[in-house]
Amino acid sequence: MPPFRKKGYVAGVHANSGTSVTLGSENDTLKIVASGTDTAVGIYAGSNSDVSLHGNVSVASPVVLQGTGAVTVADGTTVLDGKTDGFTGVLNVRGKAAVGMSETEAADTLASTSGSALMIAAGSTLYGTTTVGSTATGTAGTGSSLTVGSDGTLIIKAGNGYNGTDPLVTVDKAAMDASSTLKLVNTAAIADNTTIFSFRDGTGPASCRLETDNLLKVVRDNKLVTTSATDAFGGSLAASGVIDEAFGSTGTLARERIVTITTDTTAQTAAKTLNKIALMGTAGAALAVSVNTAGVLSDTLERHGSRLRGYDHRQKGADLWIDLNGHASKASRYSAGNTRYGYKSEMAGATIGMDWAHGNGFTTGAALSFGTGTARGQGNGGGTHNEIDYWGFHLYGIYTHDPFNLIGHVGYLETSNEISQLGYKGEPDVKTFSAGLRVEKPLALNETVTVMPHIGLRYLHIDMDSFSAGGFRYGADKAGLIQTPVGVALNGSLKTANGMQVKPFIDITITPAFGDRKTDNRFGMEGGRVTDTLSTRIAGDTLYIARAGVEASHQNHSFGLNIGVGSGDDGRIDQELMARYRYSF
Repeated sequence: MPPFRKKGYVAGVHANSGTSVTLGSENDTLKIVASGTDTAVGIYAGSNSDVSLHGNVSVASPVVLQGTGAVTVADGTTVLDGKTDGFTGVLNVRGKAAVGMSETEAADTLASTSGSALMIAAGSTLYGTTTVGSTATGTAGTGSSLTVGSDGTLIIKAGNGYNGTDPLVTVDKAAMDASSTLKLVNTAAIADNTTIFSFRDGTGPASCRLETDNLLKVVRDNKLVTTSATDAFGGSLAASGVIDEAFGSTGTLARERIVTITTDTTAQTAAKTLNKIALMGTAGAALAVSVNTAGVLSDTLERHGSRLRGYDHRQKGADLWIDLNGHASKASRYSAGNTRYGYKSEMAGATIGMDWAHGNGFTTGAALSFGTGTARGQGNGGGTHNEIDYWGFHLYGIYTHDPFNLIGHVGYLETSNEISQLGYKGEPDVKTFSAGLRVEKPLALNETVTVMPHIGLRYLHIDMDSFSAGGFRYGADKAGLIQTPVGVALNGSLKTANGMQVKPFIDITITPAFGDRKTDNRFGMEGGRVTDTLSTRIAGDTLYIARAGVEASHQNHSFGLNIGVGSGDDGRIDQELMARYRYSF
């Protein structure tokens, strides 16, 4: 249809008074564009005229509707991109329609909405009579009115041109059926206490179904307000105070992330992601891995000085030794605040030491440890990955006497962590000071078999650096942990024809832990004032370990190999493999 023109007036479609015009068909796409002047009109409906739109219709014009007639969106989707303040007739929406916005702005939301729907831009003023519903049939009257039937939906979207505070829609009077739906889109861009309907005569809808696209935005008493994370998610969040502060901040990365996570989603899905963020400093297992690694290194030093070895330290002289170890650990039900998390870690490292036997039963030495590995969060901590490197320095002493054997050690361990999650990363260091003592009592059953009970005491002081990632900050209190390993070993002593001494052994050890098995992990927004504290488990109550191995020595050389498995509370399972070599000068 060619545009109607007269004296600078252009209309894409012009329906004369008293006429009926049908545009488009159910399965067709029709585009109407009127331009060339600021007063160009997309559709002009004269008095008592009736314009019926079918299929997918797009109308773009400075003035998209004008006149006093009736325009009916009979089916399909119609987009009316332009002003409507010159239209005082009737707009009936039986299909889907967007008014005052482009196809691009309207497409996704309308496509996901079923039934009859009218979509308008936030801050709109309605003119004439507007009705929405499968049987929408309005009658022209005085002033402006909006009626939404039981199967109708009114969608209000805050676009780029909205200032964030104006009433979302202004109309003289409005009525929405109790079964109809009001859906607000891009609510995060709308300020708190913004009025939904501004009525010139004070008449508004009594009730309808209310939907917002953000879980933290709700409608109360004709106002859009922010609800608390506790109200939105119940008790499913590990940290709600920080979420509230971040959502209420402006121009921060933390708010941007929270808005994205809580928009167009379910409470269950959003809570899972929010908990993952809150647990980043926990699920990376930086503290748990430091505790575990310190335990492995203490075992290494104590076993170097143990009577289980194929050698002892009575003969005066120096020796050089190396211990290679691999250690895997996992826990599935560690607590963190009101939720739980798990982790899996795999670490590998080496300890190189040198000591001097003084010839009077006393031996002193020093050792250097280094290694690398990974840890991955599980359960609520899933998706968190930690790349770990460590080094440590140790001093130790051994006293060997016929009735008993005593090993003591002190050490410093530092782990460098690169914790990554959802595209963000932090790099905290964890520093651990350790001290330990082990007493062994060999009891010979016969010439080749010895039972050796042993008991120990260890102290760990663990301190993790605070770090920031993805707009949030993480930290933890310092922790002091006491461990008391108690066990019994059974070993044999055999000699081969060429003089090699072979000592197979098995060892069962139970290690209770006391003190700060849990520590307070802190979670907050960068630059924020609110901090949520999560009481987080970093060590189990008790760890049970079984080991089996063999030691062999010949002349100046000694070798050893053992495997071990462990288990504990909260789904803790450990596996280890150790190999050793010693050369005595």
